Amino acid sequence: MFRSYPNFRIRDYSTLEPRGTNPIRRSTPLKGALPESFQVLGVAGYAADSAQVYYRGEVVTRDVAAFQLLERGYARTATHVYYDGKPVPGADA
Repeated sequence: MFRSYPNFRIRDYSTLEPRGTNPIRRSTPLKGALPESFQVLGVAGYAADSAQVYYRGEVVTRDVAAFQLLERGYARTATHVYYDGKPVPGADA
């Protein structure tokens, strides 16, 4: 379901950071993240573990099984469409 991206790494079991960058300025702590199942989803800012989906460190949804990454910052679940991690009101999922 999820792909791994070698340009990112998990630091301290809860921090996602791009490889080759200064971790102090570019790290995003993810409270409650599950490192054993955590994966970066593309390059649009989305990531997920087995319990929830994140966008730039914020929880987007807990419907991980239905989450689909689309193009240009869009994503969806069975009931919602998201753009840059925020729900799109009135959009058909």
